[in-house]
Amino acid sequence: MGAMFKLERSGLSQKLTLMSVLSTGSALLLVFAVFAVTSVRSHREEAAQQLATLAAVTGASSQAARAYGNPAQARRMLAALALETDVLQAALYDSTGRLVARYVAPRLPAAPEAPDAPTAPDTLE
Repeated sequence: MGAMFKLERSGLSQKLTLMSVLSTGSALLLVFAVFAVTSVRSHREEAAQQLATLAAVTGASSQAARAYGNPAQARRMLAALALETDVLQAALYDSTGRLVARYVAPRLPAAPEAPDAPTAPDTLE
C-alpha cells in the first residue's frame, strides 16, 4: 500500500516516465522471446537439413556397395559417419530391403541387429 500511495502522490512526469519504462521493458522482453523462439526453430531446421543432405550423400556414394552386396565397403562408407556427432546410427540396405551394413556410434550401448527395411525397393535409391 505504501508504493501505491507514493504513486498517487507523485507528479505527472514521474508517472509518465514509469509508464514509458514499463512499456519499453515489456516490448524488449517480447522481442527477446520472439528472437529466442525463432533462433531455436531455425537451428532445428538447419540441423535437419544437414542430416538429410548427409544421408543423401552417403546413400549416393554407397550405391555400388549396396548394388553388389559388398558389406565391407559399405561398412567403410558408414565408418566416416563417426566424424558427425549428431549421427548415432545408420544402416544401408540393398534394393530388396536386405541389410548390407550398419553403423552405431561408439557412445551408444550395443544394440540388436537392424531389421530389414520396411520400405518399398523403389524408395531406396
